[in-house]
Amino acid sequence: MIILSKKEQKTVVWKKNISPLYQTKKLCLFSHFDKDDKIEKYVIYMLKALKKLGFDIIFVSTSEKLNKLYTYDLLKRYVKIIIIKKNIGYDFASWKVGLSSVQYNLYSTVLHINDSIFFPLFNPKHIFQSMKNKADFWGLNENKNKYHFILSYFWVFEKKIIKSKFYKQFWQDIYSFYDKKDILLYERDMTSLIQKNGFKTKSYVTNEMLEISLKNRYFLKKEAEKKMLLATTPYRLFWDDIILDFKAPFIKKNILLKHHLDYHISTFYYEYIIQNKTKYPLFLIQSFIRNKKIDSTKMEKLFYQDFNEFIKILEELKNSKKNIAIYGYGLIGKIVHSCLKKQIVYIKDKNNIILNKNKTVNINLICALGREKEIIDNNSNINFSVFKLNNPKKFSDNIYHLKKWLVYINFMKYKKNIFFYVSKNKYSILVKKYNPILFFTAPEEKIIFKMIHSLYEVDKKIAFHPIV
Repeated sequence: MIILSKKEQKTVVWKKNISPLYQTKKLCLFSHFDKDDKIEKYVIYMLKALKKLGFDIIFVSTSEKLNKLYTYDLLKRYVKIIIIKKNIGYDFASWKVGLSSVQYNLYSTVLHINDSIFFPLFNPKHIFQSMKNKADFWGLNENKNKYHFILSYFWVFEKKIIKSKFYKQFWQDIYSFYDKKDILLYERDMTSLIQKNGFKTKSYVTNEMLEISLKNRYFLKKEAEKKMLLATTPYRLFWDDIILDFKAPFIKKNILLKHHLDYHISTFYYEYIIQNKTKYPLFLIQSFIRNKKIDSTKMEKLFYQDFNEFIKILEELKNSKKNIAIYGYGLIGKIVHSCLKKQIVYIKDKNNIILNKNKTVNINLICALGREKEIIDNNSNINFSVFKLNNPKKFSDNIYHLKKWLVYINFMKYKKNIFFYVSKNKYSILVKKYNPILFFTAPEEKIIFKMIHSLYEVDKKIAFHPIV
């Protein structure tokens, strides 16, 4: 059994044992979070399906303000234990708290799952049956970009590993990090750690299987193009392919939310796929998206104000013909460098780059938006120029977000029967093929993308949506 420290015990706000455990051989640890302190209908649908699959469910929520009576009444038919804990440590801390509530080694299968997916799109019974004989640890899909790991929103541990010292020690040693970047290391390293300890791992949809989709659904003339596509996160770019070709029983919810960093522009025809190609109730997704819809009018207005101001400043700098030193060489710094190439004589970042030591610097320009105060305080002897925007950090984040949209569109050009183009009567955006630098002319209104999917006769216009 997993033992919580006193500090971890104090994170538990409320716990309710509902019905006896160990009446089945399968355990589900369900991690939940909702910023509005609600339990959405799609979550109930998931729990109902998991119970039907024969799981004892321990429901752990980090929505601290959930109404206890409401939660109990809503979940009592589906789960064995309800735990509400402080929002610390993300899924891994929730799963650890769940494991501490049960003698997990009495089960032959343990599913670690969260509410970041709409599930199941199809009956997953055959997946559990087929994967059980193939691996000690498995998930729905994998990531092979830099590191190879099985994505953690759906992890299944089988009997051999459940009863091992490794499994117990791993979860006993879990620490409740506050930074999501630290938590992601657990996800990234789990697959390789399991393999090093002599256990078999497998993904239900592998990159090798995705290559079949690439041949059938994409125009690929070069091996490099195939490798480039396979290096992306599968559930974003291939969300429809893994549903259509492999009956993958899920779709990630954030790729459907237009103001989320994970939003994928190709999901404009998701309703057709869900309604016509899966068994999932479309209204559950529509209801969730409607409930999470954000009034972004003010945010979009500020973004486009800053967008135009950014272009105006670049034009003024270009017309000044003065020599410029750039402080910060992220995406904003690279855009400035690209637009004012002949005027940039010095770049200050992790590595100092002197481009022309014979020229005097006239303007010291801070391009690390959001870090202006830090840079000014650390270089008190220098007179700096800054981009005077409504929200420099948010603008920088959204330029990165826009770059991701354009990268996705660049990927989609390989796909058969789907076409994207940018409305050219208001503005133009060019992306260098191998360099994440954007060239802008100020837009008169929203950035509009035209999308046509001829196979399903979907024809839509979608505006770029800044993250809030």
